[in-house]
Amino acid sequence: MPINITVPTCFTYEFLSELARINAAPETRYPIAEVFGSLPSSPVGSLRQAGVLPAVDMGGLKKHVEEALSLGFRFNYTLNSQWLGGLEGTPGGRAALLKHLAEVAACGVSRFTVSLPFLAQLIRAHFPGVKVSVSIVAGAGNCMALNQWAEYGADRVVVTRDINRNFPLLRDISGYKGMELEVLATSPCILNCQETVYHGLVSSHLSRSGKSPGPVCGGGGYEQSYYCLYYALNHLEEFIKMPWVRPEDIDLYESAGVRWLKLDGRDKRSGYNLKRIARYCQGRYEGNLLHLLLESYPETYEAFTRTFCENGSAVFIDNRSLDGFVRRTWYDQGPCRGICENCGICSSTAENLVEVDKLWKEIILAKLLSGQDERLLKNS
Repeated sequence: MPINITVPTCFTYEFLSELARINAAPETRYPIAEVFGSLPSSPVGSLRQAGVLPAVDMGGLKKHVEEALSLGFRFNYTLNSQWLGGLEGTPGGRAALLKHLAEVAACGVSRFTVSLPFLAQLIRAHFPGVKVSVSIVAGAGNCMALNQWAEYGADRVVVTRDINRNFPLLRDISGYKGMELEVLATSPCILNCQETVYHGLVSSHLSRSGKSPGPVCGGGGYEQSYYCLYYALNHLEEFIKMPWVRPEDIDLYESAGVRWLKLDGRDKRSGYNLKRIARYCQGRYEGNLLHLLLESYPETYEAFTRTFCENGSAVFIDNRSLDGFVRRTWYDQGPCRGICENCGICSSTAENLVEVDKLWKEIILAKLLSGQDERLLKNS
């Protein structure tokens, strides 16, 4: 069965029309079957801060879902907050959650994506016609986790990003308890990042309506990328270890039993999203691999060689230089054991393929370190 692609929507009909055009293009190998998104804030919240999402209300959601369905796309509504603020613990709170779910379901959504078992059970009990997916932040990546989620009512799971290259495991759990596997292809996160849970909780807080601003908000948004970028720039092999999926490697996941490929980007520009969606649908991309993860990385080598101030993040990996790398390293040889000192494959690959503007790196590391100093508690 071929892989289908699920993509973030930008909540305009023009965006959906462009997706339909991509699907109809003769060079498209992997079709878009589903779009996902959410209101910027709600009693449940999601994994994106409200301030970075398209401004859409319930009426706009209903209209957009109808437009998506008319063009052949199912709509997946993201309810993947990691924290409900205790609403699930009181009768009034549960009533508010149920009211919100009923309003969203009435818009015609085909599926909810959740990270909390309570929400999956609530949906199964009250909205049996709407399917349930498990969010990546639930950390599901083995049969024990899938067994629990199947009992909660889910039929699809976005597996934890940390098993993206464990092809034997993907094969073993594919179809377990009838569960379809979905893999996130465009994660810029460090593999096994120890801040993932915290970042998810912060976004969950900042996307819930009716919350108290609280110290975590600090009166504005929250910058989550400090640790990730600082650590990666000091350990360039992390750019190779990142759980990205190249367009050229989709067939490896298809043969491992993965049925869905997810591209993130609810907080990104529509033009950027459409460009990289097309590359994944075609299964081929010429340019900087990292540009598929974040727009701040330069797309072309020519852009990379300009002065660093013209680029958001002056790091470059020629995507085509990695042709065959995932197959040779993980697909044929087996999964990574996580003992880097005994291996060195990612380090040696980074030495050969990861290019960084040295002046930009020096300046950005100093800036990031200065910002971290301001976060630390100290008497001054």
